[in-house]
Amino acid sequence: VELVGRQPGYAASLADDRLAVYTGDPYRGGCSRVVRLQDPSRTLWRSCEERVTAFAPGGERLATVGLLADGRGPQDVWARGTDGTLLQHYTVAGWFGLVQWEDTTGLLLDSHGVRRAALVRCDTDATVTDGGCERAGDLRAVTAGS
Repeated sequence: VELVGRQPGYAASLADDRLAVYTGDPYRGGCSRVVRLQDPSRTLWRSCEERVTAFAPGGERLATVGLLADGRGPQDVWARGTDGTLLQHYTVAGWFGLVQWEDTTGLLLDSHGVRRAALVRCDTDATVTDGGCERAGDLRAVTAGS
């Protein structure tokens, strides 16, 4: 075990040398920072409005949600470069459950509407103007617990 910093970490990719930390309590003005595990003093990206929910394989992209998003799940997900460059923005009338990278550019989103839900695969390549999303699973009924 090795101490890499004094700020609380909440997401990491050890294989890709990435760590997301809070600068303080996000409910009291704290922000989110992405750093390298090998050099946590250097900030790669910082936001006081979003937090990292998943790092893409290779560590060059990240998926973010609202800093204070909680409850069933967020209504918005942003795909960003590690430097914070916005690649895509996804929004749903209901909420997103799973937010996970399938590969370096493919983002899997479990999208829940009022009555139906489905797993959706989105291409986060910035040249894809519509987000390049397609259903990757069957439609299913939304139940009280989902």
